[in-house]
Amino acid sequence: MYNTYKRVVAWIFAVTFMNECFLFFVRVAVSQALFLYTRQLDHSNIVMRIEVNTLKLRKAKSPSPCLITQAMDIIGKKWVLLIMYQLLSGPKRFTELEAEMAISGRLLSERLKEMEMEGIVTRHMYPEIPPRVEYELTPKGKAIEPVINQIYGWSSDWLKR
Repeated sequence: MYNTYKRVVAWIFAVTFMNECFLFFVRVAVSQALFLYTRQLDHSNIVMRIEVNTLKLRKAKSPSPCLITQAMDIIGKKWVLLIMYQLLSGPKRFTELEAEMAISGRLLSERLKEMEMEGIVTRHMYPEIPPRVEYELTPKGKAIEPVINQIYGWSSDWLKR
C-alpha cells in the first residue's frame, strides 16, 4: 500500500510538471489523501481516481473587469469592514482591535496584513519596551466611511435585533 501511495504521489508530480499548460497550483497534503481505485471492464488497466480533501486547485487569477468585483475581493472578506469601522475612530493597537471585535489573533493578523498590502491601513511600530504597534486607516481606507455609514443606516432601518 505504501509503495502504491508513493507511486501515485510521484505520478501526480510528474504529470504536473510535464504538462505545458499548467494552470493550477497544486497543494497535496499527502497524509490526508484518499485513493480510490476502480478497474475497467477488461481488467487490464487500473484507473485511479484521486480524491484529496485538502487538494486546492487555484486558477491563475486575472483581475476582473468589474469594479464592484474588484472592490469586493478586497473589502468583502469576513471582518475587513468591521476592522475598518473600528479604525475610523483613530489609530488602535492590535490588542484593542482583538478585544473589541472578539476575533482570533491569527485571523486579525492575517486581515491586517492583507489590508496593509492593499494600502488600506498603515502599521506604525514604536521603539518602546514592550513593543507598541498601532494600525491606522490610510486616506484610501478612510474613503470608505460613507459606505460604512450607509450600511449601518440600512441595517438599523431594516434588520431586526
